[in-house]
Amino acid sequence: QKLLIRIQDDGVGFDTKNIPKSDGIGLNQISARIKMMKGSLNIESEINEGTSIQIEVPVIYKNYN
Repeated sequence: QKLLIRIQDDGVGFDTKNIPKSDGIGLNQISARIKMMKGSLNIESEINEGTSIQIEVPVIYKNYN
């Protein structure tokens, strides 16, 4: 009943408390679109430890009869 996307890396990471609020197509825009679909976005990251992003959105089936 839902789509789950999980993305992980072991890269440089970043401070999740210091995500800039910009008008570009970044994490804030992705988060807004997920909220519009009544889903959730969870980001965990630590500097020099990597990042884990999890997205969950409900799957809505349409009847085309």
